[in-house]
Amino acid sequence: MLITAQEAVLLEQDEDIASSVIGGAWDLFKRSIPEPQSNILVNALNFILLADRSEVNLDDPNSLDNLDMDDLMGRPTSFLPIQINNLLVDEMIDISSKKLHVYDMVIENVLYLLKKMGFTIDEDQVTTQSLPHLCKIGHFFYDMQGYQDLIGIAATLESKDVDPVSRFILVLQRYLGEDTDMSAYESLIEDVTEVTLMAIKDSLEGGDAGDSGLPAGIIKRVRANVETIKGTLAHTHVLSNGQLGGSVESFLGFFQGELKAIQDNLEGENITKYIKELIGIYLISEVNTPNIKEALLRTAHELVSDFLTLTKLESLINGLVLTDD
Repeated sequence: MLITAQEAVLLEQDEDIASSVIGGAWDLFKRSIPEPQSNILVNALNFILLADRSEVNLDDPNSLDNLDMDDLMGRPTSFLPIQINNLLVDEMIDISSKKLHVYDMVIENVLYLLKKMGFTIDEDQVTTQSLPHLCKIGHFFYDMQGYQDLIGIAATLESKDVDPVSRFILVLQRYLGEDTDMSAYESLIEDVTEVTLMAIKDSLEGGDAGDSGLPAGIIKRVRANVETIKGTLAHTHVLSNGQLGGSVESFLGFFQGELKAIQDNLEGENITKYIKELIGIYLISEVNTPNIKEALLRTAHELVSDFLTLTKLESLINGLVLTDD
């Protein structure tokens, strides 16, 4: 999860964070395009900049000096205001082209944030018309801060007999209104992690999503496959009481140094070793249990061409004890 309850900052109505961050070029641009479009872009940039607010003080440009540059380079949202400003002050680009470029940059960054928040979006379904729906998915987490749950949202989030996407869409519809057409959300959202659903639930109950208990499924699948991941980085992480439930990408980055030696020589036994490391990472990650084998098998087929090795790896992956509890 990228965003936790303690980081949430609620916006005033009609607040435009980009106006204070980007400045006059943004204000002039807003006035030069249709108001409905400018409102959509303001809402999207509010979400993007809000998500970065915990690490970058938007009122203090010098706060960037206190951040690790390698971390910033891995987070495209951090430089979006600069990129937009550079685009808008370029007099060689007409306003229509500027608008299209801004939409493209904003959509790319919103998708990045939603992925970090635990959502899998079907990008083939994403158009400029999708932007308000994508932002509502992201803003919903913030909207839940201090929300009085009088309509049973928390109980729905815990209903394990309903798949995660359906649970999220159900609670989003309850919040937006029962008569809201949810077809756009149904086509856009491919998956949402249990960790994300529990973070929303914790925020409803006034808890800190960053310190919340893990979904029982993560704990169960680690225990059930402990023999398979013995000796892996993930196993050591568990024994060291390391944090669980993060994204696969975050764990790959965390273990980057140790994994590089294997990745630089993906041949022979190193292939099997690397797949075992990935198995461990997926087991301790936020990825929903039903999707783990499919993701690992897809990676194995991408990396391995030798039939015998691939058969052994398929057997290893298919032998994982995974139940959707």
